[in-house]
Amino acid sequence: MNLNMNAFTMTGIGAWLISLCILLFQGIAMAMEKGEEMTNIIMCDIAYDFFDTVSNKIPFETLRNWFDYVVFEMSLFLVLMIVGTILIVIGMFLQE
Repeated sequence: MNLNMNAFTMTGIGAWLISLCILLFQGIAMAMEKGEEMTNIIMCDIAYDFFDTVSNKIPFETLRNWFDYVVFEMSLFLVLMIVGTILIVIGMFLQE
């Protein structure tokens, strides 16, 4: 069996694995009845000041609203699952 995977595919699978680890962590935190900050991890929890600065520098309102939704409202495991899926699809098209 020949698994010919390129960098896009490997990075996509890595994003999926990290996403599943975050989902598992959130599930354990929810079972332990921890607060909202542990059961819903979003991207701005990692580096709020950086993402806030980037958001303020985006010139177009529509693009800024989309960025704000992804960074400040969407759960991190969903973002990683979507990014992983996109990278795997790109990797499938770049197969030789």
